[in-house]
Amino acid sequence: MRFLLLMDQGGGGGESPTAVLQRVEKKVGEYKDENARLATLAKEQGEQLTVQEKLIKQHDETIKTQGEAFEELEVKLNKTRFGNDSIDELQNALPDDLRKMIPVVKTMEEGDAVMVGSELHVRSGAQVRLAKGDPVKYVAIGGWFQAKIKAQLAIKNGDIDDARKWNERADKLCEAMGGVDAKIKASLQEDVDSEGGFFVPSITEPVIGALLKEFSVARAAGPTIIQMRSKMHQLPTRDSDFTVQWLNEEGTITDSTPSVPFGEGSLIAKKQAGLVTASIELIQDSIINLMDVIMTHLIQQIGRAEDTQFLEGDGTTFEGLFSVAGTNSVAGGSAPITVPNFIKLVYAGEHASTLDGGVVWCHPWIVRDLLTSTTPEGSTTGVSPWFNMLFAATQGIMQSNIGGIPIFKTSVISRVRSTDETTVYHGIPRWGVIGDRMGTTFVVNPWSETEFKKGQILMRLLRRVAILIWVPAYFNKLTAVQVVA
Repeated sequence: MRFLLLMDQGGGGGESPTAVLQRVEKKVGEYKDENARLATLAKEQGEQLTVQEKLIKQHDETIKTQGEAFEELEVKLNKTRFGNDSIDELQNALPDDLRKMIPVVKTMEEGDAVMVGSELHVRSGAQVRLAKGDPVKYVAIGGWFQAKIKAQLAIKNGDIDDARKWNERADKLCEAMGGVDAKIKASLQEDVDSEGGFFVPSITEPVIGALLKEFSVARAAGPTIIQMRSKMHQLPTRDSDFTVQWLNEEGTITDSTPSVPFGEGSLIAKKQAGLVTASIELIQDSIINLMDVIMTHLIQQIGRAEDTQFLEGDGTTFEGLFSVAGTNSVAGGSAPITVPNFIKLVYAGEHASTLDGGVVWCHPWIVRDLLTSTTPEGSTTGVSPWFNMLFAATQGIMQSNIGGIPIFKTSVISRVRSTDETTVYHGIPRWGVIGDRMGTTFVVNPWSETEFKKGQILMRLLRRVAILIWVPAYFNKLTAVQVVA
């Protein structure tokens, strides 16, 4: 009313209070109608939302039910696939260290990060579903992969025993998971390519079978090793003895110096190398670490080459025990080894100092013939009278010593010298010298022009070494010993 009175007092050509009131009431009515309409719409939308919520809830329950059914079906399929009807049986077959991982696997969540070496790996959804659906199988499969990887690393490092252990563990895990179903395999008809044989791969195992030949028996015996600082080292020797005299009273002492009291031996370094060329495709694609295989074999070969020069060197490269002047020699008579001749070899040196610390180097067949040797006459048993003394309390047929003397067997000693003849050596190893001027290096060089154009690489093993029989008188040899295959 106050508003209307003010309007009346304003006077003068304005809108009348009644008109204003009518206009305001009209607007209020419009607002009320709009509010009613909005309330009705909100009510309808609320009812629709409730229906949608119910549908969503029903879908959730359906998905949950289907997920449980899928997990149950997956477990059944896995049991059939791996031929294992009992998860408990598989769990009991796991090694203790893997069994301890099962509780950890059960808590795995998608997105969990784990350090693998220096890299951060995130668990995928597929990994997590497998882990949660069947944690025992997840651990078993992971353990199988771990065992296979460990086995290959052991092979690469040359640890055959460790590789065998990990492969056996992998085989046991595979067997626990059911192994290979023979019925399924037979149904593929793998012998006929068109009936399924195309799907059965030929597997190449990542290991090379090769005859391991003995090497570095000269170094193993314990020679003097010198780290050379130059191409040539001179090693002094005493070539002649000084003499002493017995004198009468007031007798005159004469000079006892020999005409040539001293000499020297020259230790001269020679270069030794091996070179292998291979295509880059072979190195990259081979399942075997071919570089390691080549390097290992070359190292074995330089050891055998060193043994050949130390024992049988003819002077072309080095003078070995076979050709160096001053050794003590026993004739074998182009006949098989006998126990008496073996004893003569050991005692070929005139002085007892040639016995202490001595070893024997020989072809393996020499030990074979000694083990089966008999005296040609005078024996009622047909066995050498020295047999028990020589071979008692040793390592059986794989002799590592004879009569207490260490035996180093090596096939680098020729057995075809003068028609099926060989040489047997005895001596004190420290009076033989091996000089190392440069350590063994293995270098890969892909940049040679010719090989670069062909996409090939060069693998080179190189070293410098010297060999000297320092005091030949400490060594004996039994020559012309017949060996027949």
